[in-house]
Amino acid sequence: MEHWESVIILDSGFCVLKGIVELMKRGVFASALIKKRRYWPKDVPGEEIKTEFNDKAIGYTGRLSGMAETNINFDIFAMKDQDYVLMFMSTYGSLLENIDQKTSYRTGDAGQPITFKYKEVIGNHYKYRGAVDEHNAKRHDGHTGAGMSLEATWNTTRWENRVFTYILGTSEVNAYLCRAYFGSAEH
Repeated sequence: MEHWESVIILDSGFCVLKGIVELMKRGVFASALIKKRRYWPKDVPGEEIKTEFNDKAIGYTGRLSGMAETNINFDIFAMKDQDYVLMFMSTYGSLLENIDQKTSYRTGDAGQPITFKYKEVIGNHYKYRGAVDEHNAKRHDGHTGAGMSLEATWNTTRWENRVFTYILGTSEVNAYLCRAYFGSAEH
């Protein structure tokens, strides 16, 4: 398994190939959860992947490789779960298991126990998604004093602006968490 110096785990709102490629150009590897909202994200053959995984065993993981722009490799990792196929767009990772990955348990159609270990990208998602969820919750519920998230007030359909508002909101949450941890500078 390779060691990645700079990896970020993104939620599905940032599953945009162009954005992940821009991060890679700056030396930052990324992985984003793929979700179908109204449509699948651009460059994601979601229905074809789901069809391919119909007869796979729970825990089976596959990889579809692609190339974007000039020599930027990316992959779509997919894993069969009980009721769905989990997918990620990523510029890093392999089909190897994380060394420290705990065993995952599911129940098969006939009630039999199924055990497996997540592959690298999927394991990292489950290991680090809590930080993303915590930041999102704090951005949206007003703990930082903002009262409402910037992206909710800045109505845009451009992914660049959505990412920028997320970065601003995350910076605000980080400042809030630092102040809460270290205490106020006031005496």
